[in-house]
Amino acid sequence: MKKFFGVAIGSIFIYFILSICRLNLATLNNLFVNNMMQLFFIAIFAYVLFLVSYINIKVELEGSYYRGDEYLPKRYLIQLVFWIGVVLNYLTPPLHQMNFQGNLLSVLFDIAFCYSSISIGVFILYALNKRRIHPKMEEQKKDSNAYFYSDNPVINNKDDRLHREKFVDHVISSLNKINGENLTIGFYGKWGTGKTSIFKMIKEKIEDGNNKDEYLIFEFKPWYFGKEDHEIIVEFLEQLLSEIRKSNGFDPKIEKNIIKYSNALSSISLRLPGITINLKETHSLIEELFGKKSQSIKDIKEAIEKSLETSNKKIVVFIDDIDRLNKEEIQTIFRLVRLICDFPNITYIVALDEEIVASALAELHGKDENGDAKKIGRDYLEKFIQIPLYIPETDVYSLNEMLWAGVREILEENDLMGKSEFLRIEKSSMHRLIDLQKFEFSPRNINRYLNILKFMVPLLKDETYIDDLLYLLFIKVSAPGLYEIIRVSSSELLGNNSTNTLVRGGIDTKYSGYEMIINSLFPDFGTKDDKDSRKYYAIERKNRICSEDYFKRYFMYDVPESEKVLSKFFEELKFQRLEELSGQFEILLSLYSVEKVFAIVEYNVDRFNEIQYTNVIEILQGLLIKERGEKNSYHEEYVRLIVVLSIYLRDSEKNPIFNRDLDIWLLPRINKILTGYISGINEVSKINQVSVTEVQYLIDNLNKAIRKYMVVRSSKDIFNKYSFKDNGEFFYCGIK
Repeated sequence: MKKFFGVAIGSIFIYFILSICRLNLATLNNLFVNNMMQLFFIAIFAYVLFLVSYINIKVELEGSYYRGDEYLPKRYLIQLVFWIGVVLNYLTPPLHQMNFQGNLLSVLFDIAFCYSSISIGVFILYALNKRRIHPKMEEQKKDSNAYFYSDNPVINNKDDRLHREKFVDHVISSLNKINGENLTIGFYGKWGTGKTSIFKMIKEKIEDGNNKDEYLIFEFKPWYFGKEDHEIIVEFLEQLLSEIRKSNGFDPKIEKNIIKYSNALSSISLRLPGITINLKETHSLIEELFGKKSQSIKDIKEAIEKSLETSNKKIVVFIDDIDRLNKEEIQTIFRLVRLICDFPNITYIVALDEEIVASALAELHGKDENGDAKKIGRDYLEKFIQIPLYIPETDVYSLNEMLWAGVREILEENDLMGKSEFLRIEKSSMHRLIDLQKFEFSPRNINRYLNILKFMVPLLKDETYIDDLLYLLFIKVSAPGLYEIIRVSSSELLGNNSTNTLVRGGIDTKYSGYEMIINSLFPDFGTKDDKDSRKYYAIERKNRICSEDYFKRYFMYDVPESEKVLSKFFEELKFQRLEELSGQFEILLSLYSVEKVFAIVEYNVDRFNEIQYTNVIEILQGLLIKERGEKNSYHEEYVRLIVVLSIYLRDSEKNPIFNRDLDIWLLPRINKILTGYISGINEVSKINQVSVTEVQYLIDNLNKAIRKYMVVRSSKDIFNKYSFKDNGEFFYCGIK
């Protein structure tokens, strides 16, 4: 309703502007007595109408009609303001010569009226059609399942396959009992154990509960922000302020006080000068930290505390991904929750790996990360975390059910159920080869394994024995080092070089838990050449990995030589000049296929540092500019890889696509990939799973960059540099 109210106000404004112009029509006509001026004005008028029509048509042809959740996109509502204003003004006095009988401005007004009338008619049909189709699209979107297994956390309690609802109910019960205190709850668990999923389930249950109005609950992701202490803290205060503004039940003065508090802290370094942290003497510590300014900061903080004490809201803040932060940033988070922002009625839920965080806190004492220092770190962690909660270990049966269900689905998709014994073997406790508990498999590991199967099984199902492939890829996920040993040790594993015991010794020492799987894959491993033995296994070895004829087929997509060359190139990204690196990358693309090179880059992308991310992005940008006119080049793959690298880089200030002159050919293509992912149309990465949050963060940065660019650049500069088509795509990208 607010949107249509805005359209009405805007239309009235346009109506009055046109009325003023019509009252001064004679004066305006005198400006266009010159024929050249008239032609120029007609050309500009026609160009604007054509550009708007072009953008609208292109948007619909590209399928953006169904993008996002907005029922009526903003771009059409903005145009509707002008259409209605023109039509209403045209049909009201003072009368003028209509139907193309008047002077230049009168004729153009006639054209604008016709265009606006047609546009309003099309818009009405568009809205009616969308009203009919929109529910069906939403239903399809809900029913459609992603092809790959997502690493995104469980959001709906109905999707919880690991039976953590009892733990969630216990946490909510504890939150309900909190009465005005400031508390810090720790969710302790290793990477991939489901800490984020549990919080999402807590949030969903609270929002669906009878007392949902008592809560304000949100997530804070500190790794999005800068490296300086004050940046993380100021960003938290800004997010807290934003969430409070969206909610009811707070003293209006709190907004002003949070802004004052943020401004005061942003100008002061927050590094602790000493070793000892006395959490019971918060104000004394603030005075020590801030010197002369302590009194004013203390007063502001007390005003915020008073406002929160009198509010009827319990604020719950979930701080995730602390494990991604460096030691200094981890320390900053704990100063944030227990010293700087230890406000009443706020509960912080901090998800962390106890081992990593304890090591970081031990650094406060300037000691090495030995056993004693880590113990001291754990002791300090106990002072910061008032309620430690260990994420319940997932029972092995639930993990096995996840694994079996996923493998069954993949086998059925590829018509391999009748050819595989994998599920029968693994469901038998006597003959089972995969012990998920022994291999420390988390739900995230299972998703990674199933995603590799999704990708590799269709490629290799006709070249390999499916059960051998399933076990080999399990090794690739759980023990990459063992997988590499297998790849380079065919002679020893196939029994052709039984005198060499180094491989057997290495496997027995480092990977003893995999002995049963290895013996199943390679029955001749460690035996001497024996023709009878080899004949005994001849039938079973059809397409099996233990056959000399088929061994290499299991690794045919590993491209070891290109991996070696590219690994060297990745290291050189840190040191060499960009001009030399760009030339080397072009050579690699000519030696190997674009698909292979890009696949290896994606496999290694999570190991890059900032320099490597920025250099590869810049190289790809340069190649795109160079090959832009070639119809047979891999434009979409170049852009997609730039998107993947940008997501992992995160820091927009260091990203070449943002910190230099914007490429308005590139940005709409980046936007198309990102919005397509949000809408469920396409994936961003073919190998790695990325979250909606990460994609949305890049979209937000993209929109900021476009708006800033359009403010500082004149339209003349933009139109002179790029083609008409590029301009249309860019302006559409900027206005939606």
